[in-house]
Amino acid sequence: MISLEKVQQSELAQIHFLQKVAFESLYDTYQDEGSPFKQTQASLLAKFKRPLECYFFIKQQDKRIGYLRVVMDDSGTTAKIGPIGVDPLVEGQGIGTQAMQLVEQTFPEVKEWRLSTILQETTLCHFYEKMGYQKTGEIVWIQEEMALFFI
Repeated sequence: MISLEKVQQSELAQIHFLQKVAFESLYDTYQDEGSPFKQTQASLLAKFKRPLECYFFIKQQDKRIGYLRVVMDDSGTTAKIGPIGVDPLVEGQGIGTQAMQLVEQTFPEVKEWRLSTILQETTLCHFYEKMGYQKTGEIVWIQEEMALFFI
């Protein structure tokens, strides 16, 4: 069983660390400069301070094993999830599924959730489709061998 805990500004260093852990493998594969792996602490702080954004730790018992960010639109009925990162040591345990369900329950006023993921990462694509998310058809090529598709 997992829980979500809202991140405080004083805890951003831990989010930065979790980004490095969670996204290192994808960065090694794609060398994408826009990867959360490459995000600076200053950039993370700037996003954290935006009024319609919030970060949550994903906790398993008392251990912080991942994080996610929610970005609300002005109406409060549409939100974007992303990034969501989990420590690779606990992947495959249903933590991502539980985290997605919890964040949806935390924001019952949101009627439409949006996100993007790497088209070439079939495991990620399958994960979101299994959760009931559907592709919009919008694809943005980041580089020759990497595209994002939107859900």
